[in-house]
Amino acid sequence: MLVGARGTAFEVRARLIVAGLVVALSPRFGGLLVAGWLAGIIVSLLLVGGYADIALRDFGLLVSALALSRLASAHAVRSGANAKPPSRAKRATGRERSPRVFVW
Repeated sequence: MLVGARGTAFEVRARLIVAGLVVALSPRFGGLLVAGWLAGIIVSLLLVGGYADIALRDFGLLVSALALSRLASAHAVRSGANAKPPSRAKRATGRERSPRVFVW
């Protein structure tokens, strides 16, 4: 374990890299993980005082992390990761209806 400011900086960087990998591999869980982390940072900044501008910036990042998690959940449901087999979603032609999703 490293000691001092340099050791703390290395430890924080390692945690950031792990959080980034979790977001990349599982955005639903990773978004919530990062949002929780940011909420802790915001509370810490507001308790110290004098850092409301940075807390506001982190609040914007928190909202973005929650939006990422929500979008990943919605995409998982639409892509069929948790979907049931189609029963009444077929047209008279026998084809399944495709969801109206805009892909950029």
